[in-house]
Amino acid sequence: MYVHQVSTIALAAIDGNDTSFELRPAPEPPEESLIGSIRRWGLLHPPIVVDQGNLLIVSGRKRLTALRDHLGVTRCPCIVLPAGTGTTDAIALAVTEAMTGPGLSPAQRALAVRKVTDEIGEEECAALLPPIWGEAPKVFIVNRYLRLATLEIPLLAALHQGVISDKTAAALSEFSFRDRFAFFDVITALSLSVSHQRRLLELTTSLGKRHDISAHALFSQKDLTAIINERAPVRQRAERLIAELDRRLRPRLSAATDDFAAFVKELDLPATVRLSPTSSFEDEAVHLQLTLADRWQAQQVWQEICKIID
Repeated sequence: MYVHQVSTIALAAIDGNDTSFELRPAPEPPEESLIGSIRRWGLLHPPIVVDQGNLLIVSGRKRLTALRDHLGVTRCPCIVLPAGTGTTDAIALAVTEAMTGPGLSPAQRALAVRKVTDEIGEEECAALLPPIWGEAPKVFIVNRYLRLATLEIPLLAALHQGVISDKTAAALSEFSFRDRFAFFDVITALSLSVSHQRRLLELTTSLGKRHDISAHALFSQKDLTAIINERAPVRQRAERLIAELDRRLRPRLSAATDDFAAFVKELDLPATVRLSPTSSFEDEAVHLQLTLADRWQAQQVWQEICKIID
């Protein structure tokens, strides 16, 4: 078993600006809970640094920031990796330590893969990193994360924070820069759920192919901009936007839906009666659903129905 060297280090000697081994896409301040924990219990897990002429942070940036900026500490114990420790080993160690806690977000995995593949081949990376976080040692997994790593920092940060899903992020990597941020602006403005993100991508892609229009141009249209920016709850705006895009993609179905809704409204049915069309209006049939108080009422109503249909 390898035993790491732990030394008490002056925090001023650690290069806090270097991000060679940083796996978060954007700086994050330490949480109040972390600061409070260190204040009460002390530093339970030493940060990891590596000697590469300067002392560079491998893991524990938030802990070091909490000590230096919030608790006034000038020295602390650190695990010091020896000079000559390569990027691959340092990143693998950072990933391993992260998995002892809450784990790594897809964005962090993507950054880890990108940094390691800058040093070694994709097959070697596949054998090293994915098994640490519980995935198969396959090259296609490495390539999937490499595609995510091509996203801009704001998009990676949103992926890291759970604002966009990993499937949404993967889909966005296939779009142009302008279209990626058009999607991103809509997703963040409307706080779209994962299902709404998926539907937005599906509808916009289909409309783009049908009408040869980019996502940026589509979302810039006045009527869609009005829906996105109107003064209404975000969920209501999200549903209206999806409905409008669906209406544009399937205008005949949308017209039929509106016509049937008007027909039902004109009937002025009680709350216990529901009419519905066949799926996608495949034929002219109409389904009638009744909510009755009990079996006796059902029997009476059925007798009357029989008289009508006979």
